[in-house]
Parts: sequence; C-alpha cells; structure tokens
Amino acid sequence: MTYRVKNIGIAVVLAAFAGLLTIFYVANYKRHVQNGENKVSVLVAARDIPAGTTGSEVVEQHYLKTETVPKRTVVPGAISETSQLNNQVATEQIYRGEQVTALRFGSTSELGIRAQLKGTERAMQLQGDAN
Repeated sequence: MTYRVKNIGIAVVLAAFAGLLTIFYVANYKRHVQNGENKVSVLVAARDIPAGTTGSEVVEQHYLKTETVPKRTVVPGAISETSQLNNQVATEQIYRGEQVTALRFGSTSELGIRAQLKGTERAMQLQGDAN
C-alpha cells in the first residue's frame, strides 16, 4: 500500500468521523433548545367553527381542544381558558387547528339581527322609503 492510498483512506475516515460528530452536535443542540423553551397552553379549534356560533356552543359541543405550544409561537390575543368565551360569539369562521383568539370573537350585539335568528329562520331586507 502506498502512502498516497493510505493518506486518502485516513482522510476519508476522519471526514466521516467529523460528519458524524457534526450530526450528533446539531441533534443534541436542537433537543436542548426545545427542552429549554417555555411552553404555554392555548385553545385550538378541534374542527371548523362557523361564524355566529356562541361561545357556550363552542364549549358545549367540544369545538376546542387544549394544546401546549412553545411561548414564541403563541398568536397575539390567544385564548387559554374557555371562560374567556362567555357572552361571546364567533364573528368570523375559525378553521380546524387554528389557535383561537379574542379577535375572532365579539359580543352578540356585533351580529345585529343575525344573533336573534335561530334554526331555519331568515331575515330579508326590503327597499323602501318612510312614506
């Protein structure tokens, strides 16, 4: 075996060893960072929540589930307790997997006449004047 082949073999072995050490370091660093993050509980939509659904319906019909997420990924205004939905109504559709925020809920007065309609009732607007 010549020196050239021997040196190339040693270089390949050392390069493979350096690659393995790098992979090991990166994997451990990532695990260390993930374990060191602060985690918080937030409410996430378990299924699509239609606009106009009251907060009490959302809770009673199990539209929500609690998930623990890293603090840095929490959406501003995220709701962490179902009690925050009392006397609230979904003002726009909330999609499955989305963090539930206070911005997507409002008071029932924000819905206007739609808050009074139940089941198959519908409202119609007719044009006219005061005379």
